[in-house]
Amino acid sequence: MISLAKKDLPNDVETLRNLALSMHDDMRRMSREIERLREQLQQMIDHRFGRKTERVDPNQLLLFAGSKPRDTEVEKEEIVVPRHRRRKHRGHGREPFPEHLPRNRIDCDPPEEERTCSCCGKPLIRIGEEISERGHMIPPRLIVNQYVRGKFACPDGHDGVRIAELPPALIDKAKYETSMYAHLVCAKYADHMPLHRMNGIFKRFGLNVSKSLMWEMVLRSAELLEPVVKQMKTEILQAKYIGADETPITVLIPGKKGSETGYIWTYLTRVGRKVRPVFDFTINRSRAGPNRFLGEWKGGHLQVDQYSGYNELANRPDIVRVGCWAHVRRKFKEALGGAPKRAAQMLLLMRRLYRIESALKKRRDAARLDDEAFFELRKDVRDRLSRVMLKRIQGLADEFIAAGDILPRSGIGKAVDYMLNGWKTLEVFLDHGELEADNNDVERAIRHVAIGRKNWMFTGSEKGGRTACTLFSIVASCKALEIDPEAYLRDVLEAVAVTPASEAASLTPWAWAERHDALPAAD
Repeated sequence: MISLAKKDLPNDVETLRNLALSMHDDMRRMSREIERLREQLQQMIDHRFGRKTERVDPNQLLLFAGSKPRDTEVEKEEIVVPRHRRRKHRGHGREPFPEHLPRNRIDCDPPEEERTCSCCGKPLIRIGEEISERGHMIPPRLIVNQYVRGKFACPDGHDGVRIAELPPALIDKAKYETSMYAHLVCAKYADHMPLHRMNGIFKRFGLNVSKSLMWEMVLRSAELLEPVVKQMKTEILQAKYIGADETPITVLIPGKKGSETGYIWTYLTRVGRKVRPVFDFTINRSRAGPNRFLGEWKGGHLQVDQYSGYNELANRPDIVRVGCWAHVRRKFKEALGGAPKRAAQMLLLMRRLYRIESALKKRRDAARLDDEAFFELRKDVRDRLSRVMLKRIQGLADEFIAAGDILPRSGIGKAVDYMLNGWKTLEVFLDHGELEADNNDVERAIRHVAIGRKNWMFTGSEKGGRTACTLFSIVASCKALEIDPEAYLRDVLEAVAVTPASEAASLTPWAWAERHDALPAAD
């Protein structure tokens, strides 16, 4: 910006005019830069201190937008959801304990001296009982299994001494049973307990289990489960629809100062209403990671964000890239601080798009539709309703650009640019009922890693990152299938040690769930 003392001002009117125009342009640029910095500051404050949810009160959006969006044929047509049968009102009492929990009967009868009739003196007889239940917590405990093997020999000294073989263990001369290995894996990778915290818990039992020993047990578990996870990957690569995303973790490199940023990649497909995730580790975010993992994939629909690392894969003729509306919505939510009116207008339209998706799933559940019928219904409704919403969203973005006052580096400018750059991929879901509108299945799976990262902070090596991905693949799949990961691990760790790798398909979490009737029957 030009700064002149009073004595240095020119006397020529035209020169003064040009100087004033130049200063005016400088002030406009400074004003825009200040506005951009304010927006960045607000985003940083929201990220540090604000709520993490991406949900925004629709009333707040209407307040920002200034008016309700125009009605269209989308609002005139409804997706009919069959009514549920009226359920019997249960009242507001406490939820009873599940039937599968064991009951410990404790008889509480009146004392003997009170079991006599006060009128006639006859002894009282039992005519019924009233049962009240209270939950009782038994703290976990460690017991020691003693294997006592008798030695047998001929009394005349013939044929040597005979002794029974020890039951098989995960490692030779193992100190702990398989149940201990399963507990450690579940505690660290399902419940996100760091090893030093588990060491403190074991000390409360009077047992000192060192962190190094616990890590060796976790590592041994991962080595045994590698064929199972490899089979899980093989089955996922047979799908025609895969979602992918990545998240950073801190990696310590032995022998080097400081740390590096590694990445855990999540690859996921859906079978029926259940998802099947697998995790992979790389020391950087380059395209080599997804290229290596998906290199043998025969192709289909790949749903990812706009990260360029997926470009080489997405450019294959047998792969169709599918965009994620959740990522787009997040960009406009972040822009609320700098351009509340425009961001709110766009978010209201996206909200209507998601209401269509929600209504479709409610109809599927109410009418008990199978996958084929649901996909056909969703494709038809999207073609009639969602396509109209996308046209309105694109039209509103064109209005923003035509106004000519959106800065490319502002939050709203970045959001509009992000959406329009990937517009072709964002339209793909309209023509395929089996595709989701967003990649939220992957986001939910990868949240498992994000929660753990806040507890254990970093992984101690690249090998630790690969071990984590192997065990995350197991416990996250169990969580998606709603089965107990510790029960699965106790069973499978014993089986995998004696099962050939060629039969690993029978040990995957979904195969185990079907074998134990944990998966619901298909509608």
